[in-house]
Amino acid sequence: MDFELPKLADTLVEGTVSRWLKKPGEVVRKGEPLVEIETDKVNSEIESPFDGVLNEILVPEGETVPVGQVLARIAQPGGAGSPATESEAANPAPESEAANRATVSEAANPAPAASRGSRVAEHVRQAARTIPQGVCVRELLGRLDPKALERAAAAAAAAAADGLAIAVLPAARSDLATPALQPGQDALLAPGGDRDGRTYLTLCYDRRRLDDHTADRLLARIAEDAIS
Repeated sequence: MDFELPKLADTLVEGTVSRWLKKPGEVVRKGEPLVEIETDKVNSEIESPFDGVLNEILVPEGETVPVGQVLARIAQPGGAGSPATESEAANPAPESEAANRATVSEAANPAPAASRGSRVAEHVRQAARTIPQGVCVRELLGRLDPKALERAAAAAAAAAADGLAIAVLPAARSDLATPALQPGQDALLAPGGDRDGRTYLTLCYDRRRLDDHTADRLLARIAEDAIS
């Protein structure tokens, strides 16, 4: 089954694969984020449209492709072309031997504790299951004034939609903040840590309140007004 680059906005014609969230051979679930796509309008995590196994990645990270381009192929679980199925067919092992190997491997190589980044990513995925949320990012050149950021966010929210509320979070220690909406929140504005006069500003928003294009324009206005 082909996994294509969807049209994320009406004017979108192409996108850049910034990061694959799965590796070939890994199981994917319908609705699970599979790849991060960067465009001139919005940065989004694209979800898998069906269950299966990521069989082949056709577009590597950093490459720009048009809307409709096949990014990867997903095989049905246990179906023909599935890497796991082909490996098992070529190298069958007795049930007891396979079980013993798995036990020894787990004992010798215990799974590492989840990294901070993976915990944040999982937190975002969990939140997205209950709230349809999008994320867009802007790179700012110049020193970010926290109070100016709050004023800019309040002004932009008032102009964007009736009753829209944007909560401004403290600056993150990492370069890129990854906030996740909780029930009752319209949008979160999260600056990353300052790195040599550059700051990444992340807006996480409820898609029931803002569409992707409007959210990106909103963030652009906030970014322009917040730089001191």
